[in-house]
Amino acid sequence: MVVQDVDINYLAASGLDLTKMCKQACLLATRDTTTMNSDQPAPVPEIRREDFEEAMKSARRSVSDKQIRKYELLGIFLFYRILKTGKDSRFDHMRNSPFKLFITWMMQDIWVIMTLLPTFYLNQKQIDKPLIKTDYIGWSIWLFAFIFEIIADKQKMSFKNNPNNKSKFIDIGLWKYSRHPNYFGEISTWLGLYISSSHILVGYERLFQIFSPIFVTLIISFLTGITILEKQAMKIYGNDPTYHIYRKQTPVLIPFINFP
Repeated sequence: MVVQDVDINYLAASGLDLTKMCKQACLLATRDTTTMNSDQPAPVPEIRREDFEEAMKSARRSVSDKQIRKYELLGIFLFYRILKTGKDSRFDHMRNSPFKLFITWMMQDIWVIMTLLPTFYLNQKQIDKPLIKTDYIGWSIWLFAFIFEIIADKQKMSFKNNPNNKSKFIDIGLWKYSRHPNYFGEISTWLGLYISSSHILVGYERLFQIFSPIFVTLIISFLTGITILEKQAMKIYGNDPTYHIYRKQTPVLIPFINFP
């Protein structure tokens, strides 16, 4: 029985895994009854506010799953952007090749699995640990990167939709500081999720899970995304001197850090 001084609304708003927290609070509530005389009928244990507060110290937040669900909303926005433009130019060279499309589709499946490895491992864990600075650092990186990517994509879509910008390259907003700020945001979101789950992982798990942000970085930087878009940009704007100045002065990925 839950006593009246337990604020259910506060527990729901805490963001904690309520199922695990309630189970732990029940165990704490029944702890005292196990020490009573076995000849006496055990009273119905009361689940007190103190039991929930104690359970909250070890219950893990379900933040990773919520963050991934929010990231899915970005996918809806990108789908809307493709519907608006009518195509995704990255697939122009393979539209008439079922084999290439199949390979690309399978690569995306592998991409999703590799990207979600830290979350998969975290969700199958049967232990809880208190929240530490690593959790908050990882979640903060994720939130910053998620907002960063949304702003970059929105700025690009608004730029493209402006008739005055036809045949121009975007060099305003976040695109003034990175030639691909949206990809910087995407890579950083998965890095944040890895960091937030890293202290729960042990031994070989940490080694395997670091592949998630590394894999995303390599795919975006060298296989798809940046590589393809950079080639397309050179074909379109290669004769524009201002574009060459932009390329020289603006980092390809990480804002303010221009690798030679």
